[in-house]
Amino acid sequence: MLTLGYSTTGSNILRVLHYLSSFRNKNITFLIVCQMYDTPKPSVESLKSEVDQQVALLKGKLNIEVQFFDEKGLSKSRNRVIEYCKTQYLWFLDDDVELELDEVEKLTCELASTQANATLVRIGSLEKREEFYKDYSSFKLGEVINPLLLLRASSIEMVVDVNFLKLNSIRFNESLGLGTSYPCCEENLLLLEMKGKGALIVTSELKPVYHTTMIEHRVSIGEGHFLARGYVAAQYPFYLRFPLIFRWATRSHHSFHLFERLRLLIAGANINV
Repeated sequence: MLTLGYSTTGSNILRVLHYLSSFRNKNITFLIVCQMYDTPKPSVESLKSEVDQQVALLKGKLNIEVQFFDEKGLSKSRNRVIEYCKTQYLWFLDDDVELELDEVEKLTCELASTQANATLVRIGSLEKREEFYKDYSSFKLGEVINPLLLLRASSIEMVVDVNFLKLNSIRFNESLGLGTSYPCCEENLLLLEMKGKGALIVTSELKPVYHTTMIEHRVSIGEGHFLARGYVAAQYPFYLRFPLIFRWATRSHHSFHLFERLRLLIAGANINV
């Protein structure tokens, strides 16, 4: 029914396994894709051996699988998760989130009766669990009609129908995302492509995942982020493209003045990735 697809690296894999060791659920599959680019070559085999031992212990109470790859890039990792997923539904997760298992169970019930090709759940705050990671007031429950709302989606909100992705040859653009020169917006592009292929995308009021809301843990914004946003804006019709660029350009940023933001966004709209 549902696979929880984690993307992690060699430096974090043992922490992920330790976190999952407190779970007991054979109805959900845990698929972990581990990129080894940050692990020194002499340590790779010993780390893999330790991971294999931990996974063997967990298999008594979890359906769990770990796949290792000598590559870098979050979109590449997400695509590996899609490739190895054996269930109909796949939820993309990062290695720094926490789950609310009761809400995950409710999510599986929703998926069992849905016709949607993608369900967007909500993210809670790790520090204040009664609050949300971001403002969801503009997200009405049910079908997402306005494609601009897909720009606000985060990958860890996305539960997708893998069969729909594979049938329509939809994958993450590996030129975008963390670990590339354009380190954001890959999940928005994937949702836009799904929408363009006729996918039914809906929102859910469930809050099954939590992420830190502490500013110091946020990724700092650089030139690549503005270029990526410009590229995403270019995927929209002409009448929406320039209002989007203008909107993003007028958002203040301490490192980039207005005209620099505008220049980068326009340049991004013309890149070929």
